[in-house]
Amino acid sequence: MNLKSIFLIVFVLSALFVSTSVPGEFSPQAQIHLLRGLKAIEEAKSPRDYLLAEAEFEKVIEISPEWAEGYYNLGLVCEAMGKETKAVKNYREYLRRKSKTREEKELQERIEKLINARETKRKIGLSGLSLVSLKDGIYILNLVEGSKLNKAGFLAGDKIVEINKRPLVEMTLKEFYELIEKHHEQPMLGARVQAYARSAGIETPVAFTIIRGKSRQVIVIPMSVFKTSVYEIEEEELEEEVYKSTIPVAVVTWMNWCTFCEKMIPVIEKLGETYRERVKFLTINLEMNRKFSEMFAVKAAPVTLLFTNGQLVDSFSGFRGEEPYETWLMGIIRKK
Repeated sequence: MNLKSIFLIVFVLSALFVSTSVPGEFSPQAQIHLLRGLKAIEEAKSPRDYLLAEAEFEKVIEISPEWAEGYYNLGLVCEAMGKETKAVKNYREYLRRKSKTREEKELQERIEKLINARETKRKIGLSGLSLVSLKDGIYILNLVEGSKLNKAGFLAGDKIVEINKRPLVEMTLKEFYELIEKHHEQPMLGARVQAYARSAGIETPVAFTIIRGKSRQVIVIPMSVFKTSVYEIEEEELEEEVYKSTIPVAVVTWMNWCTFCEKMIPVIEKLGETYRERVKFLTINLEMNRKFSEMFAVKAAPVTLLFTNGQLVDSFSGFRGEEPYETWLMGIIRKK
């Protein structure tokens, strides 16, 4: 345990006994959950520990909703996990309770960057993918099998450490999204990699250096592999992306271990292109969005929830082939 951890523990435990705050603002139980969340991040052995931290900070807010620290730390961990909308919401709640603080201007600028990051992410799509920003790279937390990225060679658990030999050390997800979206110049690739790119028909190859287990590998792909017409959402985006949509919305659930998702997601990506102007296709990971699962009583994947005019009108469970799925989808839409 480093000095930062020791200081953190001493500080929080001391606060359990001595408090100069407004009565009822926070409780010892809330402080314990805050400490657990901070420890989960500090001692994280896997990016999945960020999910534990998220749950602890949510518990802090549930117990002491007027204590600003819960919102700030929840915002931080959500930002690291690519939940930009949830991060913005919690940073704003923090500022509402801590107005006129020295960091207010800095945090407002951070909020603007996250809003811009969300817009960039929407343009890219990134369906069937969950990322976490680490100090030494971008970690693929979840990736559905059968997706474009998976077929290109990526796996859940991979850590992307370079793009075209550019290190991703300390890179935020916002910076990563921007790097994916913009045009890349031809990198200085080795002869073997160049030969592979030519044989695979990749005109403008982009080299991703990843760490998989203990090995270091290079995956050469066109950047378009990251881009789809299907947008990966978080539960905090339901209001904007689903309820306010002027066209029907199909929300497809997925999880890493889901066997049928491997067949379903490529179909969704295909139909997303075919019916781009008539139906909005979205994907959502159930592990990363537990409240969504509870809200709609969805415990399995893949399940498609179809919304029109902001209302849930039908659902489709499992996968029985592209034709039955498309027939069901268009049959419901034509009735509306």
